[in-house]
Amino acid sequence: MKMQIPTGDQPKSVRIAVPYYGALVRPDVGLERIFFIAEAGRLSGEWNELGLRIWNPKETPRLAHWLRRMGVGGVICSDRQFRYEEALTEEGIWVCWEQEGDPGDVIARWANGLAA
Repeated sequence: MKMQIPTGDQPKSVRIAVPYYGALVRPDVGLERIFFIAEAGRLSGEWNELGLRIWNPKETPRLAHWLRRMGVGGVICSDRQFRYEEALTEEGIWVCWEQEGDPGDVIARWANGLAA
């Protein structure tokens, strides 16, 4: 499946979040709380891991708002949950759904897709 890539005038890099377990939502668990955060070059195809961040819903109840406060511009995850897409979009965060693999692999594929 082709990844959704934003178009138009964009900054040279974007901060991307990848859920730790590779999915935004897991059955019977709820929203993921651990995210890999990386800075990816839009033109170079290079990326740098910034580390793990933990979302605490007791401090910031809305995941999309927390991601925006972390400076995240996009989320790459393995499943497709339409109910969260609207909240992320409202915060100006794009989502690249249905991507499988380790966080480094999915970020690299996304970054290389932009460079191509």
